[in-house]
Order: sequence, then C-alpha cells, then structure tokens
Amino acid sequence: LLIKVVHPDDRQFFLDEDIKTDKTGEPFIVEYRAYTKDGRIVWIHDEAVLVYGEDGKPKDWHGVMYDITARKMAEEALRESESKYRSIFNTVPVAIKEEDFSTVYKMMEDLRQTGVEDFESYLAKHPEWVQKAVESIKVVEVNQETLKIFKAESKDQLLHSLDFYFTSTSLVSFQRELLAFWNHQSSFAHETVNKTLTGELIDVWVSIAIPTKPEDYGRILVTIMDITERKRAEEQIRVQIRYLAALRAVDMAISASMDLPITLRVLLNQVHQQLMASAVSILILDPHTQTLRYAAGIGFKSTAIEATNLRLGQSFAGQAALERRIVTIENLDVNGTWAHTKGFELEEFTSYMGIPLVSKGTVKGVLELFNRKPFIHDSAWMGLLESMAGQAAIAIENATLMDEVQKVNVNLRSAYDATIEGWARSIDLRNGDSEQHAKRVSELTIELAQAVGVQGEGLLNIRRGALLHDIGKLSVPDVILLKDGPLTDEEWVIMKTHPEASRRLLTSIDFLQPTIEIPYYHHE
Repeated sequence: LLIKVVHPDDRQFFLDEDIKTDKTGEPFIVEYRAYTKDGRIVWIHDEAVLVYGEDGKPKDWHGVMYDITARKMAEEALRESESKYRSIFNTVPVAIKEEDFSTVYKMMEDLRQTGVEDFESYLAKHPEWVQKAVESIKVVEVNQETLKIFKAESKDQLLHSLDFYFTSTSLVSFQRELLAFWNHQSSFAHETVNKTLTGELIDVWVSIAIPTKPEDYGRILVTIMDITERKRAEEQIRVQIRYLAALRAVDMAISASMDLPITLRVLLNQVHQQLMASAVSILILDPHTQTLRYAAGIGFKSTAIEATNLRLGQSFAGQAALERRIVTIENLDVNGTWAHTKGFELEEFTSYMGIPLVSKGTVKGVLELFNRKPFIHDSAWMGLLESMAGQAAIAIENATLMDEVQKVNVNLRSAYDATIEGWARSIDLRNGDSEQHAKRVSELTIELAQAVGVQGEGLLNIRRGALLHDIGKLSVPDVILLKDGPLTDEEWVIMKTHPEASRRLLTSIDFLQPTIEIPYYHHE
C-alpha cells in the first residue's frame, strides 16, 4: 500500500533500500517524494529499525516518518538564486551552515590516485585520516537559527573547523558521511551528537546536499535540526516501557510459581538491570525471632552478605523495617556501619537504599540496593523501585499464605494500573492538558462500555486503553503540540500520526495488546 503513494521516480530507490535493509538488518533510512490524499507531493523522511523478539528472531519494523517538505523546499530555493538564497538562508527556521569541503575533495582524489578502492576499510585502518578530514572542513557561513542551536552570540564564534562541534559520536557518523561523498551520493542525512559553545551535548539531525561538481565543494549546504527534546521523549518512553515490561516479568513469575527462590531471582535480576544498582539483596523477616535474614542476592563480590542476621532497628535494614520507611545513605562508612557483617567492607559500597517490604500492613522483609557510586534516580526510577518492593512483599506473602494468592493478584493489578495512571498523568502534563484529562476520558469511556453490556476483563482493557489514548502525542514535537495558534497543513499531518505512534509504542507490551485499538482508532 505504501509503495503506491511513493512518487514513480523514487519507487525503485525506495524498493532497493527496503531490500537492502531486509537483507542486512541495518536501519531503514530514506527520503522520498509521496502523494497526499488531495494529490499534493510532499517529501518524507522515513526511518525504521528492526525489532527482535525474545527468541532473538526479527519480529517487526518500528519506525517514524517526518514531513520534510519545508526543508527540501528551502534547499531547492537556496540553489535557485543567490539573492533569494541569502534572504532565505538567514530567515528560514532551520539551522543551515555552509561548509568548505574542498580540502576533503582533494584528499579523496589523492587516495583514488594511489589506487584506494575500498574506502570504508581504509578509514577503519587510518583514523588519523578521518581526524585530518574533520579539521580541514571549515564552516564559512551560518544562519540565525544555527546561532540559537549552538548557543552562539555571533557568527564569528561558529566559523571554525568541524572538530569544534564534534564529539566521539560525531566522528563515528562522520565516517558514514565521508563514504557518501566517496560514493558520489546526491545527499546524506544522519543523526548524531554535537556540542554547543557552552559544552552542552545536543542530538541533531544533519542533512547534506552533496554537489556533483568539484568547484561546488567550497560551499556545501548542511541543514541541522535540534532533535534533543524528541530524543529525550523517546528515551522516556523506552524507559517507561522497559519498566512496565520488568513489572510484567515479575508479575508473571509470581503468578506462575509458588517457589519463592525462583520468584526472588527473577525480581532481583529485574531490579539489578533496570535500576542499575551494583548489588541487590532481599532480607526476610522471621516473625518469631523478629530478625532479618538473607534470602537472595545478586551482584556481590563475596558471600559476606549471606551471613546477615539483624534485629529490628539494627543497622539500616533494621531501621527500614522497624520504621517502615525507605532508608537512604550516601558516603557509606563501610568500616563502621557494617561491622556486624564480617568481610562486608571488601565490597567497597558507597551508597545504600533499604526499602521495607510491606504486605497487608505487615512487614515481610527489606529490599536492599547497594552502589559503588551515588544513586542517580528520578520519579520513574523511584516508582519502579517501590513497585518492585511491593511485588517482593507479595511474593513472600504468596509463599507463606497460599490462600491469599487471589487477593495478591488484585494488589498487583492495582499497582500495575497505578503505574499506567501515572504514565497517563505524565502524558497530560506534557500535552499541556489538565492532569485530570485522561482520568475523565477513561471514566466516561467505562460508563459507555457498561451501558452497552461490557463486563469483567473487557472493562479493564477499555480503561487502560482510554488512559493511554494520547500516548502517541509523545512523538509529536513540542513546537507543534504546544503551539498557541492554529496548525499549518504540514503540522496537522504530523499531529495526525500520533495514533499510529501509539500503536508502535504499545505493540511490544504483551499485557496491553487488548488495549491498542483504543489509542490507535480513537480519532476514527
């Protein structure tokens, strides 16, 4: 279906790239012309990556499309007229640089004369050649938008060689850029990381129009878009999805097995991986002796932790259990604090967190996190930690109270849905809506569903889908989503992609599969 809307002149290129990515598994990144429903021609930037399933086999392609018509029109206009070019160059809301690649062109021609054919292998063996190329490329002109992106006060501050902007990530992507020049491609576009004058790292999308004539290498157009906010939003979504998947894995372990060591092993692995702690342990409270004993751990250098036997109130874990609060310690004095656990000073931990495991009002134990550097966390991190602590308490409760399994599952679902509600609230805040928007939508949706006879699990799935109906808007740039005035036609095209973005974001979460149709079709 997609190939039918691609411009005839671009279809073969599109198909060739599609075949190439299917064979190699490399990211699919193309720019092409396409027809809209009303017959207009727009330029599309299309990129996708191959997602693998748990079995390690290719499962699906996940990607995004951007309308880059404005950028393409700007580039074309720049080629048409020098006078018009200067006017557009300085006023277009896209960062544009003119860069002098003439030395690089000569360097490449010299290599060809020496008989070099495999340029990619040559670059891999001669990193000094790449560095020399970077230093030889000079920025000769920039527009006002470029000043904003790189936090410069004047153009003179930016008229340097490329290494002035580059990071280690920039060098890697620059080698692919050199290959595009070597192979005489007409253009090249890629994502990379640059640095501003203040030293701040920014994610940027760079597009280069590669000239066909050697004399044009002295002033090559490079357009740049700051995609830092988009990258941050994408990373937040990935983290949220990863956290939900971790909760789901523990949930399944608790539901599938009454073997407490197996369940705790799954939970500890998830806490260790997702919260990036150096080591994690669980202490279980013996209700008869009122002591905390080691039950399971991961990440420790020695077995010293296994000798842990603490009274309530003793040490940090004992305080957490007695006072039923999270105990956080930085700059840990291992020599004094852990004297009761022989050999523990060899672990060289500097930071500690103890989270009481409470189920049905009763302390079941303590979840301990140890780190060899300060903990770096945000609200989502703490939310996952507290959820994991809740699930650990539930697992212990399940192992000792078999008749309470069903009640435990109810608690799990409540914690699960609370996570989704928190996600929905964060979506509302990012959209500029009231925090109650998603909640009101879900409540009205449930009323309608009940009115037509929906019951049980179906109601739960409908509620989750309604809460997450606008999750796809996280992929819409702030400049469009939060715009005060009316949207342009091009902006509407981007805005209308958010239902498809919702589907892509939720597809990888098994337990949300029944809910996907709601955010995907909620504008139909």
